[in-house]
Amino acid sequence: MPAPWFDGLQRKVREDALACGHTREIVDRAFVKHDDGKPRWTLLPVGPLEEVIRVLMHGARVYGEDNWRKCPPGEARRYLDAVFRHLAALVQAEQMRSDGAPRRSRDVAGLFDADSGLHHAAHAVCCLLFYMEVTGDVPSFRHPEGVTSRSGDEPESSRPAETTPRSGDGPSDRSGGAAP
Repeated sequence: MPAPWFDGLQRKVREDALACGHTREIVDRAFVKHDDGKPRWTLLPVGPLEEVIRVLMHGARVYGEDNWRKCPPGEARRYLDAVFRHLAALVQAEQMRSDGAPRRSRDVAGLFDADSGLHHAAHAVCCLLFYMEVTGDVPSFRHPEGVTSRSGDEPESSRPAETTPRSGDGPSDRSGGAAP
């Protein structure tokens, strides 16, 4: 049972909210948070995400912190190649698991990268994240009326379509155009 002073405080807050113009329906709700449509980060599984972070830390030690950001967009396919190598290693490991080895065992042959000792799936996730960031195909901010530009200044839907190619446009540019 709450203390009497708490009941009095609740009444005062409710009266103040009603006096400020809030409707009784809103004031009487126990909790309101206007976050519909916003990313729900708590849906991410923490354990696998921690393994991805370990891969990032390993890469920072081996290649230098944020070295992946130096990749030119035209070379981003190298990250896709790495994704497929890690996925192929996982497929091979899964095919070898017919002996009933426990899934959580760290010594299950093939699931872990020989160089880092970290899970191939975590390496593949990192490479996919790098690919998405380097190519710029997935903006980091989305606007309700459309996808914003990388600088976040205006929705793509409000920008005029380009009709003339820019210098350097081609199959390996950031526009995502297909090769002829």
